[in-house]
Amino acid sequence: MIVLTGCVGADTTHTNTDQVLDQRAVFRAITKHSFTLSAASVHVIANKAVSMCVEGQQAPIHIDVPISVANQDALGAGELRPPEMPVVPSYFALIELKQRCR
Repeated sequence: MIVLTGCVGADTTHTNTDQVLDQRAVFRAITKHSFTLSAASVHVIANKAVSMCVEGQQAPIHIDVPISVANQDALGAGELRPPEMPVVPSYFALIELKQRCR
């Protein structure tokens, strides 16, 4: 499970008149990790969050999304997670492996 929450940006935390809650501190005790998103690192954080969520002991991941970031386009690019590999090798992969071993 990946939990997304919204927050005010670091630049407006001290000037904001609404209530401000440190959500990372709240979620720290019940999640595997807590991230704060930035437009430049959306793809990196998404990759890490999915990886951490499904690898090892499964536990929720928290991503805090500042309002300023929620209104921006993602700036990062690239596919970081390797493509899924088949659990059982295909017939052709087995033939190729057999030929290599000769």
